[in-house]
Amino acid sequence: PLINPSPPVAVATRIEVPPQSMTAKKGETVTFRCVATFDPGLASHGLEWRRDGRLLSETADSDK
Repeated sequence: PLINPSPPVAVATRIEVPPQSMTAKKGETVTFRCVATFDPGLASHGLEWRRDGRLLSETADSDK
């Protein structure tokens, strides 16, 4: 059978403005901001924040 390949990506996802490094105490809230560009032909999946390979949790106001 013929397999339909994914459409080619015209523009690679890029971090235009990277987040700043932060130091926080355990339990303290921090906010990371960055600017990224995506291929407009791709569905937006957002960005994942990870530390030591583990996904960081989001809060209700994480989109602000």
